Amino acid sequence: MPVERSSSNSEGLNITRVSCPVCGSSFDGLTALNKHLDVDHGFNDGSAETINNPDSNTRTPKIQHIKKSHWEKADYGGTVCHECGISFKKAKGLINCRKCGKLYCSSHCRNIIKLNLKAEYDPTNGKWYACCCKCFIGKPGYCDYGSFLDVTDSFVNLRNKKNEDERLRTLQIENRLVRLVDGVADIHEKYRGSIFINFTMGNDISRLERTVAPWRDDRSVLDCFVCLKPFGLTFRKHHCRLCGNVVCNRDVTGCSNEISLQCLANAAIDLPFKRPIEKFSNVDYTLRLCYRCIKSLYGERKFKKDLHRPKPQLISLCESLQSTSEVINVIIGQMEGFVGIMDDPKTIDNLPRQEDMRESKRLRTKLLRTVAMYNSLTRQLSGIVPTNLTEAKIKRSVQSASSGFINDKILRLKQVPGMKNEFSKDSSAPFLPQRLKSTDLLFNNLTISEVKKYREELMVLKEQKFLVQSMIEEAKKQRKFDEVAVLSSNLNELNAQITQTQNNLGDQGFS
Repeated sequence: MPVERSSSNSEGLNITRVSCPVCGSSFDGLTALNKHLDVDHGFNDGSAETINNPDSNTRTPKIQHIKKSHWEKADYGGTVCHECGISFKKAKGLINCRKCGKLYCSSHCRNIIKLNLKAEYDPTNGKWYACCCKCFIGKPGYCDYGSFLDVTDSFVNLRNKKNEDERLRTLQIENRLVRLVDGVADIHEKYRGSIFINFTMGNDISRLERTVAPWRDDRSVLDCFVCLKPFGLTFRKHHCRLCGNVVCNRDVTGCSNEISLQCLANAAIDLPFKRPIEKFSNVDYTLRLCYRCIKSLYGERKFKKDLHRPKPQLISLCESLQSTSEVINVIIGQMEGFVGIMDDPKTIDNLPRQEDMRESKRLRTKLLRTVAMYNSLTRQLSGIVPTNLTEAKIKRSVQSASSGFINDKILRLKQVPGMKNEFSKDSSAPFLPQRLKSTDLLFNNLTISEVKKYREELMVLKEQKFLVQSMIEEAKKQRKFDEVAVLSSNLNELNAQITQTQNNLGDQGFS
């Protein structure tokens, strides 16, 4: 270790300067050197080295350090960090990765790993050393998920087993239904015209029902098989004709229902009945089935049948409103982009081109036509009478969404004019091209293009006023007073905008 001695004239004290054995930097005293070795080179291993006492018979064992033969040597002025590329002209802030030996800055060599004296990974007996990010990520076990057990096959087997059991149960119920329907039809055919039809036929059908499905003893059953509600004196027990379980007949839960033979056969025309489906219309008899049997028999059939049915009018109108609103958003975006180009300071002093004016007019016409279509679809939606609670919820949600769309988009159409660069009448007017002189004609201090623009805005606002009024009337009929308050505020805003537009038009307006 090079040692230099310098004297201080002011204090008369000798100061010893020492050099770092790794990087060659000079420091004032051993304290500064030790701090440099601990911080910049990572020599702090948590143990203090004891000084050998020459008078003592015991010697302190020599401390072993990690190998440095693979370390990259610093070339000050030409050395760069292997991670960020920062060049170093001094040794300060330059660190060798203890694993790979490459040089990094202090910001990219702050990870620590356990290494042995041969600079190899040793998570058990190694010591902590500074390393780069690549060596830290490359250590064994990094981002490992540990031991795992693949139970996919077990779950697949359980699912297949359950599905297979469900298919077997459905097949069993279908066979029972075929036997029961054909048997009841045969009994009706047997006793046709007999005077004992009511008594004798009832007994035969009862015996048939008990032979098709084994009935559970109702005396041992205390709760409903479907809703699990306990039976009582006023809560009667009933048997399902297909599974034999004891169920209730509450209308609230729908645990069981009596269904005619014709309906049962018509809903399962793929089953092998002995008679044509039309022949069951002559059999006036009902069978009680539980909710689970009905779901197993007709759930999948109803789903497949619904896939081929045409969409309800409410759903079709909702899809049409969605597509129309997307078209309106696209057109408004195009018009805003067009106006932004016309307002560009680089082109604001130039005359608008004829094709730009035609494009502006085309977009404005298309937007008004699309808005009118949206209004028509909204009125059609308001006129639909929902047939169930689900359709009523869908209708209310779509009406609320359409009202919000009107407030957010359509009422702001006045902020997107057709052409914002209007040419005022000044001394340079005679020098304008002949094709633009027609736009300089004034009506109540308005140009022709401004009159057209205000008229179109007035038409849109009046259409929106009519739409909001119809929605208010509909909400009043349904006693939705919270929606009435919101729509009334929208109507007041529309009236204010209509009044302002009519004042701008003056005599050129229309009622």
